Amino acid sequence: MSSLPPVSSSPAVDAAPPVERRRFGALQHRNFALLWSSLIVSNTGTWMQSVGQGWLVLELTNRPLYLGLVSLAFALPMIFLPPVGGALSDRVDKLVLLRAVEMLQAGNALLLAILTLTGLVTVWHIIVVAFVGATLLAVANPNRQALLPSLVGRDDFMSAISLNSAVFTGAALVGPALGGALLGVIGSGGLFLINAASYGVVLVATLLMRDLDTRPLERRAVGFWSDVTEGLRFVVSTRLLLVLITVSTLSGLLGRSYPSLLPVFARDEWRVGAQGYGWLLSAPGAGALIGAFGLAYFGEVRRKGRLLLGSLFGFALLLVLFAYSPLFWPAAGLLLVVGVLNSLAGASIATLIQTNAPGRLRGRAMSVYTITVIGIPSLGAMGTASVAEALGARNAVGFAAIALVLVTTVLLLRSRQLREAG
Repeated sequence: MSSLPPVSSSPAVDAAPPVERRRFGALQHRNFALLWSSLIVSNTGTWMQSVGQGWLVLELTNRPLYLGLVSLAFALPMIFLPPVGGALSDRVDKLVLLRAVEMLQAGNALLLAILTLTGLVTVWHIIVVAFVGATLLAVANPNRQALLPSLVGRDDFMSAISLNSAVFTGAALVGPALGGALLGVIGSGGLFLINAASYGVVLVATLLMRDLDTRPLERRAVGFWSDVTEGLRFVVSTRLLLVLITVSTLSGLLGRSYPSLLPVFARDEWRVGAQGYGWLLSAPGAGALIGAFGLAYFGEVRRKGRLLLGSLFGFALLLVLFAYSPLFWPAAGLLLVVGVLNSLAGASIATLIQTNAPGRLRGRAMSVYTITVIGIPSLGAMGTASVAEALGARNAVGFAAIALVLVTTVLLLRSRQLREAG
């Protein structure tokens, strides 16, 4: 294994003496508990908007390709801008940046709600709003990741990573189910309005935080773009981090791009309507919560690389079975387990990156990871949507998942460094 840079001094992460592991230790830190619980609420609203948005696009166009175009509009900022967001996070007060971005996201969701409720919305409005929302998320996500070391001690760090990794997908347990149930009552516009209001919960949580220093660790004498390129060079030149980013990229392209086609599965394959669509989105969210709480309960895990590869292999295999399941409820059950395994794999990657990146570069390192978690799956969704136009949704998801099974098998057999990481 190549030598790894030491974790730099960070008051919250490195100063704490070793203590006995606590179950769900991260939640015993008041500031983390405030942020985590508020993000659950906010991301529940985001998933509700996702339900309304996917259904509205299909109603307006009746073509899977437009679902892919919305995903592409979301993907582009999430591929190119997270390093900018990470560099910004390393230069400014992270809490102030978080508040500003949350207010802008609320305004973006409110605009889509108004357009929809007034009957003026078109698919191109949805595409533009998706692009703007992704631009804001490209700043918000690496900033929230880099904020974690300020909120918890080192001994509760993997607990925090595990819980944080489930904030978005874990909220999918409640958000899609609520969205599917309410879609026929208040329509897509009502769901967008709820999402706009949910961002206020995060703002309130940040105002309730106490004794928290989120200013940059050092004053930066170099230019902003030098900061951006420094973070990219660090990830590329650190072998373990480069392998982790590559694995997450392949997983995003081949495996985590399937949700964009769930409206097609719900409406055309199993004919279960909007409520069934909500259940399909909720199932992996429930699994993500199970996986995240499991890791948070057991605390530190040795050999995180083995946990990552085993989880990723199971994730891909079950996704193949989901794609070709003839029955709705067994397919939803498979997605539940898919969510568990995806949560375990994601938490393993995030923890390995965080603990092998110096404090002053942590925001930029996590920004590259953000690209693979959010941007790459959305880009992959454009590809699966294009394949679905020609070969159907089942083959689009199934063929990609089979490719991921093969990739993971090669990694299990050939990458000793990744197997022994952690």
